[in-house]
Amino acid sequence: MRITDMVVTPVACPDPPLLNHHGVHEPWFLRVIVRLRTDNGLEGVGEGPGGGLYVQQVKAAGKHVLGADPYQLEALRVLIGRPSVFSTIEVACLDLIGKATGRPVYDLLGGAARRRVPFSAYLFYKEAGEDEWGHRATSE
Repeated sequence: MRITDMVVTPVACPDPPLLNHHGVHEPWFLRVIVRLRTDNGLEGVGEGPGGGLYVQQVKAAGKHVLGADPYQLEALRVLIGRPSVFSTIEVACLDLIGKATGRPVYDLLGGAARRRVPFSAYLFYKEAGEDEWGHRATSE
């Protein structure tokens, strides 16, 4: 299996103020979606941080990705160099490997550690009437 195509798509998603675990921020968050296609018709998807410079770095890594075997992650890591750029492409490769083997990606990473994970990244609470975005959450 060889990677024959890499599509890099920057996205900007609306993110009203105080709905993000990073605190005060712009009303948009930027991400990049990477789709890798292989010579046997599979497609793997990865996602990473966005922004113009990062998107250009991901696109530049394409010279190492096209023609590569998605199983050879260590070689790609060394060639790409930038850990954040590699991680976005690595997720797409793991998605390809999972689809090729019929296994979920968590199996490729050592297996599921638990069935459920309680999680909340929301660190800020805002009462109704504080601004035009309205009520978001309470500590309760």
